[in-house]
Amino acid sequence: MAGIDERGEGSRSVGQDQPAWGFSPGTSRSGRVLGKNVAEEEQADNVDPPSRVEEPDSRTPLLRHSPSARQSEHRYRRTCFIYRLLLPLFLIIALLAIFHNLLGWSSTPTSDLPSSLLPNSTISNGTHTFRRTVLLISLDGAKPSYLTPALAPQLHNLGTSRPNSRKAAFMQAIFPTLTFPNHWALLTGLFASSHGIVANDFTLASTGQQFYYTSPENSWNGSWWMGEPIWATAERVGLNSAVLMWPGPPVTSAGFQARYFQKYESGPEWNLDGRLRQVLKWIDMERVEERPSLICAYVPDIDQAAHKFGPESRQALSALERVDAFIGELRRELVEKRNLSQVVDIVVVSDHGMTKTSNDKLVFLDDLLGQKLYASIVHRDGWPSAGLRFKGTPSEQQAYASQAYDKLSRAQEHNGEGWSLYWREDLPERYHLASPTVQDRLAPLWMIPELGWSITTHPEMATFADGVYAPVGNHGYDNKEADMHAIFVASGPSFTKTDKGGKNKGWNMDGFANVEVHNLVSRILGIPERKRPPTNGTWTFWDAHLRAGL
Repeated sequence: MAGIDERGEGSRSVGQDQPAWGFSPGTSRSGRVLGKNVAEEEQADNVDPPSRVEEPDSRTPLLRHSPSARQSEHRYRRTCFIYRLLLPLFLIIALLAIFHNLLGWSSTPTSDLPSSLLPNSTISNGTHTFRRTVLLISLDGAKPSYLTPALAPQLHNLGTSRPNSRKAAFMQAIFPTLTFPNHWALLTGLFASSHGIVANDFTLASTGQQFYYTSPENSWNGSWWMGEPIWATAERVGLNSAVLMWPGPPVTSAGFQARYFQKYESGPEWNLDGRLRQVLKWIDMERVEERPSLICAYVPDIDQAAHKFGPESRQALSALERVDAFIGELRRELVEKRNLSQVVDIVVVSDHGMTKTSNDKLVFLDDLLGQKLYASIVHRDGWPSAGLRFKGTPSEQQAYASQAYDKLSRAQEHNGEGWSLYWREDLPERYHLASPTVQDRLAPLWMIPELGWSITTHPEMATFADGVYAPVGNHGYDNKEADMHAIFVASGPSFTKTDKGGKNKGWNMDGFANVEVHNLVSRILGIPERKRPPTNGTWTFWDAHLRAGL
């Protein structure tokens, strides 16, 4: 999980008698007929009137304008006529520009806009105008067995109390069942083999660069993160998004960033109350153009307690109780106090489950390899699995890896309880882990522990003062294991009625893979098909769960 180591113009005004463009129907203030040569009139005004007007006779030729004066007057009148014709057009263009800004009109073709940005798509709660909004909340480490009426009444109620509520039997995490790979899978709809975050920690063979999840300088570079998170998709199509400590980079490799981004913080001001305040602050923004249509919020409390004390410990269940109350209070603030039941869809997920470790389930890697071969390891990636990288030239690395494989294979034949051994190319296909896209990120040789088992060394065990392996609760194991399953609970106006399952059954939706969540959010926000990024999910998966038109 993020943030902690899981191992422990003002213009001049114009009067009514002074039209803005210099002319008005009728006469000017001086009584002149408009359209007369202005320069000629001004000159006449400045000459004293003659005492007598002489009548012309045959000896006095009639006065005539010179050809050049006639041409000048003609040009002047023509220019004024053109201005009179063009000015209304300029005014119309200016007014359209003003309305464009005020009303948020877009030059984007309607077919490329999300449906929540189309005209007449806003929703009123009685006092303010809103766009369709999704609140996606991750409860790190929460597993399906926690969601009982006794342990988590608010979460259970959220998922089962209304016809348009959903509570899945389980949501399957991707492998490895770790925080960063799964939070990125939830946002991108991709397996690790496609989105590139193959573990919480891993090494690039080509450069030696290391990715480490709790270190921003070693994890925030967008080049690590493949695929497009749903908040970036929202921003790309013109919707605002907000990220509250959700694991991932502040800027994607394509240069997209959420309009509102709060990095991970662990201070007291960011407890559950602090996170609730921030979510409501975004919801309460005055202008609909400013409010986020998507909020992705991360809550680590359950995971932290379960790692330290175990998933069934009093401390873990107390953390569950507090988080459950947080969900209940959030729902009351949105539905009862702000009347947003027809505006906001609440979707609560987790990244993985949790299981207990034990000193009875330890595998000592230094014993299996021997000290000399163990010393040739330069990187161990993918904890709690062991992705082994060896020192030396490429040929030396391969030689060490082959020796290690032989030794570990023999040890497995003798007493291989608690772990499996794979070359990178032989990792189970159902893991969706190995691919040419991420080959540089995967060690050549892998030991993968079975549920509850831990791969350690004698020096590591010596660091535990009480001699008990830590963490007491862990994850990262096979994603088919029930203890590694995640949760999915949702309720809101976008969901259809369901009669499946029910309160007595405890759930009303079959289990499904977490790579479907990206498509769920995309559909609720009304993102057009041509604007969706590719995912490993199925677009039609939500047909039976969402109302028509989504």
